[in-house]
Amino acid sequence: MAERTSSGPFEVTENDQEFVRTAAVSLGVWLALTLLAVGILLVAGDSITSLFL
Repeated sequence: MAERTSSGPFEVTENDQEFVRTAAVSLGVWLALTLLAVGILLVAGDSITSLFL
């Protein structure tokens, strides 16, 4: 498939869509890992702390 040239500053190309999709997936993975870490700390924070003290 031939790549189209942009005719205006607000036209979205396939390259832009791929970049946005990659960014959205990356942010989703980052958010999931952050929430998982917070959940683990909420559930097992006391026992983890006792290992270091």
